[in-house]
Amino acid sequence: MTEVDNGRVVKVEIQGKNIKGVLSNGNQFTTYAPEDPNLIQKLSDKGVSISASPLEEKMPSLLGILLSWFPMLLLIAVWIFFMRQMQGGKGGAMGFGRSKAKMMNEVKGSWTYRFFKVFKQKCKIDTFWMYY
Repeated sequence: MTEVDNGRVVKVEIQGKNIKGVLSNGNQFTTYAPEDPNLIQKLSDKGVSISASPLEEKMPSLLGILLSWFPMLLLIAVWIFFMRQMQGGKGGAMGFGRSKAKMMNEVKGSWTYRFFKVFKQKCKIDTFWMYY
């Protein structure tokens, strides 16, 4: 305001609370407007050329849009993944921890079972565990 009072400010452009101006020697300056309701009156009394424009609204960049939507897109992708997993007959959505071991019953007539049955009888073993 001292430059305005001394008459050294020639022109100002007010945009929101930001003020850009030109001094009488050609130097440019930028400042922030205080909460002064008489600012325009003081500038016009000192013969300063005033131009005002609305605050520029910046368009968000593509990166900003992607960053803001990333969590939602991630949740949708996880949801789709689990829905597709539940449609399959084997495994299911959380079936990665299930055992793939096959049950062996006596009805099965494989030669390995018959071999171990005979072996068990000859050795008189009550329980015999077989692992593949």
